[in-house]
Amino acid sequence: MGDGLPLDASYTTMERKVLNRMDRGEGRWIDLLEHSFGEEPLYRACGQHGAICRYTNDLWQAEIYVQYY
Repeated sequence: MGDGLPLDASYTTMERKVLNRMDRGEGRWIDLLEHSFGEEPLYRACGQHGAICRYTNDLWQAEIYVQYY
């Protein structure tokens, strides 16, 4: 499991800025997306080398998605 990107290596998508990337191997990862103070964190879980991604505010659900899809 990776430690994610250093803060200075974060990047921006069309939706929100990616704060951290958690590499789960085999072309699968979970991004922590920028969120406002008081909002729940937003995760983007990507499987199949980023071909299919799902968004959730629950890290557990993101982990399940990248493990099985």
